[in-house]
Amino acid sequence: MSDAASPPLCFAFTATVRDRGARPVDRIVTDNDLLRWLEVTGLLAGAPPAVEPAMAVRARELREAIHRAGLAVAAGTVPDGRDEATLNRWAARSSATRVLDRGRTTWAFPADRPVNAALALIAVDAVETLGGDDPIRTCAAPGCGALFVDTSRPRNRRWCSMATCGNRAKKANRRGSKDGIP
Repeated sequence: MSDAASPPLCFAFTATVRDRGARPVDRIVTDNDLLRWLEVTGLLAGAPPAVEPAMAVRARELREAIHRAGLAVAAGTVPDGRDEATLNRWAARSSATRVLDRGRTTWAFPADRPVNAALALIAVDAVETLGGDDPIRTCAAPGCGALFVDTSRPRNRRWCSMATCGNRAKKANRRGSKDGIP
């Protein structure tokens, strides 16, 4: 993945917790937060669907299982069995289909449970990403903690994004800051 490319859907989802390594800020606290995030990512469009009670709680459980499994893969170990079971259970619920809508490919979810289907799609993406051939890395910038797929030619990328974390680290290193990453 080039630095300008979007992260996999599953890592965009884990990024709903900002500054994991410093002072974490959760962007999905309520069911409405979850709906907004799904809408912004393009997974849900139109009128907001009805949400099952505590759907944000289940979404956060999925998100954290993805994050823990990603950290394990990045460290070269096998994810915890409970996290794998969570991902596999959600992925098995997948009922999303690709459709052509106004000349563009998009996702279609069943009308009765679109939020569940969107979360299942995120789990499928996590299974494919974490089990894929490209290395999974954790951003080396202090305080970040974001996961990313390293598709750089030499497989030695260090930052989730050169535009943010990499740029800050290089600037700090040039200034001689001890917070910079050498």
